[in-house]
Amino acid sequence: MRRSSGDSSVSIITLTSDSITPITVQYVVMIIDSGFFAIQQSNKAQLILSNIEFIGAGTVKQEGLALLLIEYSSFRLSTNISTISPFIQAIRGQLEINSCSFGTSLETNLGSPAIQTSSQCTNIKFKQTIFSNLHSIITNGEQKASGAVIEMGEKTEFEFTDCTFIHCIDSSSDIQHSTGAVCIILKSSDSLIHQYSDEQTIQSTISFNYCQFTGCIGGSSGAIQSISNQSQLNLRLNIIIDKCSFDNCGNENSIVGACSFNGQSEYNNYGEISVTNSRFKNCVGIKAGGILFGENMQPINARNNVFSIINFEQTKCLVTTDIFFSSKELLDQAGGISSILQGYKYEQNQQQSTIGQIKIQGFSSNFAPYLDCATRNGTEQCEQIPCGLELNIIPEQCEYIEDEDKDQECQQKCVPTLITPINECGCLTVNDPRQECKQVCIPKKDSLINEDCPCFLIGDPRAACKKLCIPDKETEVNDQCPCLDIGDPRSECKKLCIPDKETEVNDQCPCLDIGDPRSECKKLCIPDKETEVN
Repeated sequence: MRRSSGDSSVSIITLTSDSITPITVQYVVMIIDSGFFAIQQSNKAQLILSNIEFIGAGTVKQEGLALLLIEYSSFRLSTNISTISPFIQAIRGQLEINSCSFGTSLETNLGSPAIQTSSQCTNIKFKQTIFSNLHSIITNGEQKASGAVIEMGEKTEFEFTDCTFIHCIDSSSDIQHSTGAVCIILKSSDSLIHQYSDEQTIQSTISFNYCQFTGCIGGSSGAIQSISNQSQLNLRLNIIIDKCSFDNCGNENSIVGACSFNGQSEYNNYGEISVTNSRFKNCVGIKAGGILFGENMQPINARNNVFSIINFEQTKCLVTTDIFFSSKELLDQAGGISSILQGYKYEQNQQQSTIGQIKIQGFSSNFAPYLDCATRNGTEQCEQIPCGLELNIIPEQCEYIEDEDKDQECQQKCVPTLITPINECGCLTVNDPRQECKQVCIPKKDSLINEDCPCFLIGDPRAACKKLCIPDKETEVNDQCPCLDIGDPRSECKKLCIPDKETEVNDQCPCLDIGDPRSECKKLCIPDKETEVN
């Protein structure tokens, strides 16, 4: 079945709103360049699409209240095109996807998530479905993900069971709203704002059971991210993750490697998160590798999870923190870290003395060794309890010890926002949200230092740019804070030239204090008229 590239508003199949007879379509191939494969508009009659091969940048759209079931089907693009709309879009009603595949063994370029659902949907289920090699660069919409962008409303129930996400990568420029596989948004309907009192609490649930995430990468999170965008109701989002695996998720430009959960405090509408019986392997990010329990997200259960880092040398400059808690208060309300993380384990690399990391905002203690020991041996055989483990302990009651990292490159990681100055946080090679970073150089270790590519104060890999200080106009020039090669605000550091190896040393172009390529300038000292000869 083929539809020509004429009217993109027309679909191959439409079940209209007044339809009352269920329809099943099976064992066909549907090919379109754009527009709609099928539209379900009926409130009473089911539409079943079985054993269908969907080819092209088309959409199956759910607009009715009756069930839309897609089973044993595949979605892929034809040659040399990319999507501008989702493969499946659900506006409201019920949707079930069973034993389907999205993408192929080759890279599929997307300009929209493969799946997009709205907060008016009631019941959605994905079973035994594979998302493979989906690579997205999305310019429209607030939230981005190559696999699925899901709005959770006050009546939404969503299930992923035995689903696989392989190499789902989002490279959208907005790093704060970029997820590799699945982005979850809590969003209420404006029409229901006045139907509930301030005391009522409405809960929506999304669950992931027996799912696999491999090589998923996004700017904010590699595998799963949740965000609360609403503040009108006591609407709480419950996220349940059980018996899932996360392998090689995130990279050096991801804020979190695998799972990131963030909420809002207004109207007490934070979420409740349960991540249990799951495995995290080689997941890395800038802030956390495994799980980030962000602001106003209550970690009600994170038991029996196993973490491991095998490729230690490849990840030594990245944060591989297994779990990071942003709120000690919410953690204690849920029973405390010892209760929440019962059964926590990390697997050691036999070649490297790697250990796990569990951190709480405001505390310098690493809770992982003690919790791992308690799991394996019982608390009686473990060393001293780290400060902050007990209930109701606040950061002021514990000594804070700064991490000592001898590798200067590892100390220079930063997470930019749209307004972060470049001289405070150098441009990321990909996914940098700042417009200026699309126009300036991104230096490598051997890049020249000049007006077009000056030293960044943080994150510059060039040896001459790794200074011990960040000077202002009043900073004294000395051994601890020599002149920057370029861009130094101090008057005595404003040289008249940028020399190369052949540049003559004279009054107009004297030796630079550091980084001068001329052989006669590579001395143990740089004398002036008063310098003693010794």
